[in-house]
Formats: sequence, C-alpha cells, structure tokens
Amino acid sequence: VGEAAAEEGDEEEGGEGEQESEGPVTEAEGLRLHLSSRTATRYKGVWELPSGRFSARHTVGGRSKQIGNFDTAVEAAVAYARAVEAAAEAAAAAAPVFTCRTRDVAALVLARHGPLSKEQLLGCLQQFVQQAGEELKSLVTSLRELLDSAEPSSRLGTLLCNNRAYQGDEATQPADASRRAPWFKSSRVGFVVSWSFEPLGLDRARPCDSTEILLEARQRVGSECERVLAGISPPPLLARAPARTPLVTEAEEEAAAAAAAFA
Repeated sequence: VGEAAAEEGDEEEGGEGEQESEGPVTEAEGLRLHLSSRTATRYKGVWELPSGRFSARHTVGGRSKQIGNFDTAVEAAVAYARAVEAAAEAAAAAAPVFTCRTRDVAALVLARHGPLSKEQLLGCLQQFVQQAGEELKSLVTSLRELLDSAEPSSRLGTLLCNNRAYQGDEATQPADASRRAPWFKSSRVGFVVSWSFEPLGLDRARPCDSTEILLEARQRVGSECERVLAGISPPPLLARAPARTPLVTEAEEEAAAAAAAFA
C-alpha cells in the first residue's frame, strides 16, 4: 500500500510539473491574451502582489492605468486583454474616417486644379459645400464634418496621406485592388507644400492609369457632383506673413498721425 501511495504521489508531482511546463494560457473567455517574457507572470501588464493576488495595468495615452486586482494571473490577463481591446475601439472611433466619395471629390479637384496647398484644397471643398444641392446631401454632410472639425487641415492631411482613412461598402470602393494605392503626392517649394493627384501602383514605383481612376471616381460621385466641381475655383495662395511683424495699436497709429501733422 505504501508503494502504491508513493507511486500515486510521484504521478501527481509529475502531473503538476507537466502543467507548469505547458506555459501560460494563450486564450481565455474568447480573448487572445497578451504574453510577455519580461514579467514573472508571463502575461503583459500583469504583476503578482505580495498578498498573492495579481494586479493588471495598461498604458493609455502614455499614462499607466490601474485595471484591478484579481485572484489569478489568468483573470488579470483577461481583464488586461479586455481593456486593450476597449482602448483600441475608442481610438478607432475617434480617428478621422472619410467616405470613399470624399476622397473622390479631393481627387477630382486636384486633377482639375492641382497642385494645391491644403488651405487651397480646403477652400475648394468649402465652395463645393456652398454650391451643392439637395442631391448631394450625404456627401455634403461628410465634407462638413471635415471642414467644421477643430483641425480641418490636419484631418485633410490624414485623407491625403493615408489611403486607408476612408470607408464605404464594396459597391462604393474601388473595384481593383490597385486602386486602393496612394492617390496623392506632395511636393515642397520653399515653405509651401502642395498636393497633386498622382496615383501610384501597389509597388509605389510607377504611376497607375489615372484616367481610369478618375472615370471610376466620376461614376461614384455622379453627374451632379461634376456640375458643382466645374463651378469652383481654388482661392489664391496666401503669402506667408513675415516673422515677428511688430503690432501697432490704434493709439500708436493716432499718435503717429498727430506727430506727422505737426511735422
């Protein structure tokens, strides 16, 4: 009996060793857990407390945020995974998103009038919103969201630089995968950065057939949009103000005028 008990004990010890050698759990509660070789728990954002419980923390906007304390490392790792997922969804919701037709309008404006600075392109889009009729209500709504934002120039830069920053169902997306490549190219002359419609292929080394891309864009936006585009013109490029221009108050101007009168 003693030998049998000893054998059972050996089996139990061996079983525990096998479980430890299996490593951390990679998935739990439908979530993929974040593993790390830099923490003793082997889970990212999870630390064991002196009490034997486990603390979970994650970083949001450069700041460490406490998620909570848990009985097991796996529970803490699940909470960490949920927090990371929630933070990613919040960031995606806050990121600027444009419809496919917004990008089409920018392409058609630049193809007609480019190269233009971002300020000039914003002026053209503003004219489009002012002149568009009820038929283009959904497109105008998307453009107004861009123009009325806190930083329209920055949001427009996102649209011009990132070909993934727009959305739409498959019926409104470019049919050919090559049409999802960058459409816009920037160039700098002195202090002015201008943008033009110069689509590149997937390898970014040679141009695409811009005529075909513009044809697809015109089909998506419709003839009414084309009519409005024909009636807009880019505003003049504003000259950059001289650095450190001295400010003259109204009182100083009156004093200078009085002095000139007595001179």
